[in-house]
Amino acid sequence: MSSIQIPNLPAVIGLDGSELFEGVQAGNSVKISLAQMIAAARITTPITFPIAVSVGGTGLISFTVGDIMYASATQTFSKLADVALGNAIISGGVGAIPSYGKIGLTTHVSGVLPVANGGTNQSAALTQYGMIYGDTTTSMASTAAGTTTTVLHGNAAGAPTFSAVSLTADVSGVLPVANGGTNITSYTIGSIPYASTAGILSQLLDVAIGNAIISGGVGAAPSYGKIGLTTHVSGTLPVANGGTNITSYAIGDILYASTTGILSSLADVAIGNAIISGGVGVAPSYGKIGLTTHVSGTLPVANGGTGVTTAPAEAARILGYTATATAAGTTVLTNTSTQYQLFTGATTQTITLPVTSTLGTGWSFHIVNNSTGSLTVNSSGGNLVATIIAGLSAMITCIGTTLTTAADWEAGFTDFQTLTGTGAAVLGTGPTITGAVSANATSGNGAIVGQQTLNLAANVTAFGPAIGDFFGATSAISLEASSVYEIVIYAVMTKTTAGTATWTLTASSAPTRIIGTYQASPVTGIAAGAPITGFTGSQGATTAAFSATGSLTTAVNHAFQFVVQVQTNAATSFKLQLTQSAGTATPLAGSYYTVKKISATTGTFV
Repeated sequence: MSSIQIPNLPAVIGLDGSELFEGVQAGNSVKISLAQMIAAARITTPITFPIAVSVGGTGLISFTVGDIMYASATQTFSKLADVALGNAIISGGVGAIPSYGKIGLTTHVSGVLPVANGGTNQSAALTQYGMIYGDTTTSMASTAAGTTTTVLHGNAAGAPTFSAVSLTADVSGVLPVANGGTNITSYTIGSIPYASTAGILSQLLDVAIGNAIISGGVGAAPSYGKIGLTTHVSGTLPVANGGTNITSYAIGDILYASTTGILSSLADVAIGNAIISGGVGVAPSYGKIGLTTHVSGTLPVANGGTGVTTAPAEAARILGYTATATAAGTTVLTNTSTQYQLFTGATTQTITLPVTSTLGTGWSFHIVNNSTGSLTVNSSGGNLVATIIAGLSAMITCIGTTLTTAADWEAGFTDFQTLTGTGAAVLGTGPTITGAVSANATSGNGAIVGQQTLNLAANVTAFGPAIGDFFGATSAISLEASSVYEIVIYAVMTKTTAGTATWTLTASSAPTRIIGTYQASPVTGIAAGAPITGFTGSQGATTAAFSATGSLTTAVNHAFQFVVQVQTNAATSFKLQLTQSAGTATPLAGSYYTVKKISATTGTFV
């Protein structure tokens, strides 16, 4: 073995045994490490190159740039050649050689890469279609998946979420026209946006109902207004669109469908004609109404007809009459009874009218009483409608159709049996007048007065000497307010004890005035002799007393005649009272009041 020359040896200080030194062996340049040289110094056998691993060598004499030594077998080094950039040395496992390759993230990596090292610090599975976010400062998470109608919303207090965009909460500013908006932030109810100029929208404010939007012309704003049928409409509106497809008419024309979907006009004709149907599928025409061919049904009485189709029935009801002899019985009328009802005979009769719901208002019965008794006319419910005395007629008319009482009927007396003179009506039997009779007379003419007489039918129980009612406890007469009465009183009595008599006129409400006089038989009774007279008067007082008589003889009749005028203020009752100095008096039958109410119109002195 030739020696190796090692020039330029470095200083021993600072060497660690791994340094390689260049030498020459058999004309070749070799490298030997310090460790090899030390090892060679310990052995006695000569060193060969490359130096074996067993003596501290590598067994390798050369390397390519990037080579890495590895133990390919026991006591054997091999070189792992470098490969392309981006590969890493990967262990082949225990007893297997390493190799270059890509790091398998599923096989060559363990643990979780923290955020500080560029990782996520998250090992859990991701949510499909979710978004990654930092759930803390050192880890990440993913949101739930969104939908096609949602966007990712931030949340300062928590994780972001997907949700729809809220135009009130997620949007600011006003969307300009250039971005598809209106650039308008508020609207009035009913307003309509329109382009007022190029690129600018404005609002057309709503107006009163019934107006339409009318174009202002090219380049001009629209406006609301009424549709001008002469300016804003063209063409003729066809039938299919609710029109007539007719552009002109003659006066009196009437439209009709001449064929399916087509309107025509029926020209007017002479007055007095009517439109008559031509039948299904045939045009109508003008003509006269044929009463035998163009009319159906029966014209009711309410419309001027008879309500029947055979002439005798209704004609008999209206034009005919029914005669009934009174027999103190009841005649029941119906809606088929004749209008004219004639009653004869010598007694009374009750007439019951129909139920008004079977009639019509205006339905009437003419009831003539030619009997000598009175007719009592009742409603269907038994209520008195009228009493028709002998010789009198009445028209009983239905004025309502809902009641069974007299309120649905009106009775009017129409004629008398006989007439005398020039307008005087003479009744076969005198009527009973229940109210006061009066007439207004002009100055100088007479006046009709209402007169009433009240008689004592029997003697009154004796009373006295204290004041008492001469005609009894219920003998007062009623006088109306604001009226003038002339009252004549004839009083006959018997005295049981001799004594004076004081007569008093008494009213329950103070009259305006009372004036009275009396003339009586002598104090000795009804016989010849000087009569007794007296006078009294009062204004605004309830009593007017006559002066006392002389002592009246006992056990004889005494007669007094009073003439009194009373002008009332309020309504009042009026009576004659007697006070005696001694004993009692017995009012006798035949005593009476005659009360006359005087007309308000009186004559005038001239």
